Order: sequence, then C-alpha cells, then structure tokens
Amino acid sequence: MNSPGKHLHNQNSAACSSALKKGLEGAASYFRQIVEKSHDAVVIFDPEAKIHFWNAAATLMFGHESESTLGIDLIELLIPARYQSEERQIIEEYQESGDFAALSKMREIERTRKDGSEIWVELFLSPLEVNGQRWGFAVIRDSDARKQREMELTRQATSDCLTGLANRREFQNKLENHLGQPLCLAILDIDRFKGWNDMYGHPVGDQAIQIVSSAMKETFAEAICIGRLGGDEFGILIPLGQYPDLATAKVAVHERFEMLRIRISSSESLQERITTSIGIAIAASNSSPRQLLSAADKMLYQCKESGRDQTALCVS
Repeated sequence: MNSPGKHLHNQNSAACSSALKKGLEGAASYFRQIVEKSHDAVVIFDPEAKIHFWNAAATLMFGHESESTLGIDLIELLIPARYQSEERQIIEEYQESGDFAALSKMREIERTRKDGSEIWVELFLSPLEVNGQRWGFAVIRDSDARKQREMELTRQATSDCLTGLANRREFQNKLENHLGQPLCLAILDIDRFKGWNDMYGHPVGDQAIQIVSSAMKETFAEAICIGRLGGDEFGILIPLGQYPDLATAKVAVHERFEMLRIRISSSESLQERITTSIGIAIAASNSSPRQLLSAADKMLYQCKESGRDQTALCVS
C-alpha cells in the first residue's frame, strides 16, 4: 500500500515531466518560428545531402518553394556544376571522419538560383547530429550586391576603361606573379599613332586602339594577361609550357604574332590601314621582370628602326 507521501511525490514527478515536455515542445516551436522568420536562408540536410528543412528566406533567395526542395539533393539544387565534385567530396570526408573543420569556416562563394542565375553568398555550415547520424545545416546570407560592388571597384582599379584590358599596374603584377614559368612577353605599338590623332581626331584614335585590343583578345585567348600599358602601347603575356623545347616555342610564337599583326592590318573598319610593331622576349630561367620588359622594348625599337610594321624576337 502506497503512502500518501509517495503518492504526492509521483504526482509532482508527473507534473514536472508534463511541464518539461510542454517546455521542450514550446522551445521547439519558438526555435522553428525564429528559423522560419530569419532573414538568412537556413537549410538542413542529411548524410546524403538530401534537404529536410528549407525556410522562407531560402525561398526568397533562391526561388524554390519549400515543398519542392524536400528530399532533393542540395548539391545538385544549389551548387554550380564547376563546384559540385569538390563540395560532394567535402561532405563525404565529413561523413567518414566526423571532422567538420573543412565545413565550419565561413566561405563566400557562388550559388545557383532557380532561374539558373548565380549569386554570391556567405555560407556558414555546422554539424548536426540526428539519431546518431551526421547531418548538417547551412546558414546562407546574400552578399551578392556587396560582392558585385567590390568586383566592380577591383575591375576599375585594375583595368583600362577604354579597352577593358588590364592596366599597366595589373599587367606588371601578373608578370611578377608568373615569372619563373615558361612564358614570353610582347610589347605592341601602333605605328605613327600620333599622326592618326592629329589627322583624324581622338575618336578615330580610340577606335584604332579598340580594334587592336579586340584582335589581341581573339588571337591570344589563352594569354596570361593582355594589358594596355599606356597610349598606343600594349603588353601580352603568353604561356609557353605547351611547347617541347625553346626552338619550337620561338617558331610558334613568331608565327602567331605575325598572324596578329596581319589581322590588325587587314581590318577595314577605318579609312586607313593600321600597322603595328611588336617586340617579343622569351623569358630565360633567371629573367627578372625588368630584364624581360627591357628586352621586349629593345625588340620593339628594332622594329621601328627597321621600318615598322614587323615583329622581332629574342630570348632574355
């Protein structure tokens, strides 16, 4: 027979359990409301990267309704194709090791919207244990407007406004960063450009610069950098690692720059033919940026002294 005290204790325990259950249910409800009303997108995914939760902010950011995302592969839904293999490997490594270090850092990266467009986001990933399984949740913040502003400022600081090519400072930075690998540097100059401006005016001179710029980009799509160094002078950095030896590289490089010169002079966009002189220097193993620029410059002036409208090449 239970004593009155024990009966009272059981009643109190039951009341506490009931209160605790209600409290937990209430906390879960509060949590869901907070997440649903968050201005950041929140996505919860299982070990196979299948989506189990998608809040209203995620719908607003990416265009997919919550119901249409449940059970869908997160990687295929949101990640551009060029990143999918890398992202899937990161999640697989987390599943194998339990080490979330690779995921826990904030990353700024592109993500894909429903219409196929891409936006920049700040991505925060965290581990989430569910019934002994390694799940994860993502908090995603739209950073596209800020990132686009930053990219535009960078573009303005590193490019030439007339041609869109790299400016002199950016070209020199690229040269310094890539020197040490097989490459060549060419300096191209429009022949008698001052006469163009004096005879036809600056708008026609600008048009000539744009014709040369377009021809360089079309001829050397693989270039490390193409820059406008100032006025009518341009620089081109070309990788040479694809050639088996120096002799082959010299022949190929000279032929391609001759093709560029002929392409420019064949343009019929202006009433007078544009001719160019091109000085080319192939980098030796111990070349410095200054040495390479000086060597290409000497080749350019050799072209000028020999009558213009030609190319000259050396190994520096």
